[in-house]
Amino acid sequence: MSVAELLEAAIADIRRQGYDPAVLADESGVRTFAEILRIGSRNWDLVADAVAATPPDIELAGRILRTKLTFENNRNPHITSFEQDVRIARDSRAQGHQLGSDAFLLAVGPVRSTLYRAQTAAVNAVNSADSAASELAALPGRAVELRSRAGRARTGWGRGRLEQRAAALDSRAAALTSASEERAGQAQREVTRFVADVAATVALFDDAFGIDRREP
Repeated sequence: MSVAELLEAAIADIRRQGYDPAVLADESGVRTFAEILRIGSRNWDLVADAVAATPPDIELAGRILRTKLTFENNRNPHITSFEQDVRIARDSRAQGHQLGSDAFLLAVGPVRSTLYRAQTAAVNAVNSADSAASELAALPGRAVELRSRAGRARTGWGRGRLEQRAAALDSRAAALTSASEERAGQAQREVTRFVADVAATVALFDDAFGIDRREP
C-alpha cells in the first residue's frame, strides 16, 4: 500500500469516528503533520531535481539527504513532537476520552511511520550511487601515486607489487564506471517513485484538512 493510500484510509477512519477532517485543521497535531509533509516534500523535490539533472548530480542528492530534514526519525524535531502527541493520544484514548485531536493522531500516526520506511529504498539507492561515485573519483589519483612510487622502487619485486596494485585500481575504476549509469538510473527510479507518492499524499492531506485554504 502506498503512503497516499494509507492516508486515505486514515482519513476515512477519522470520518467514521464522526469527525470532519476540515474542522480539525487548527489542532496542533494536524499543523505539526502538515509541517512534516511540507518540509519533507520540499527537500525530496530537491533530491529529485538533483538526480534528474544532466548528468545526474548524485553528490548533491546525497548531501541533501545528509543535511536537510526529510522523514527520518532521529533529526526532525517536528517528528519528535508528533510522536510525543501520538503517545499522549494513545494514553488519552485508553482512559476513555473521545477527542477529535486524538482520533487524528491515532489514525495518522501509522502514516508518519510509513513515510519513514517508504523513503528507505530511495535513500539507499542515492547513497549507493553517491558512495560509488566518491570512490571512483578518488581512484585515478591513487593509481597515479602508486605508479609514481613504482618508478622510484629500488627492487623489481617492489616495483611489480606497486604496479599490480595500480592495475587493480584501474580494474576497480572500470567496473565502477560501467555500473555508474545503472546506479544513477536506479536512484532516479526510486526517487521518482517516492516523490510521486509523497506529492499524492500532500495533495490528499491538504484537500481533506483544508490546509491550502487556510494559508494566507
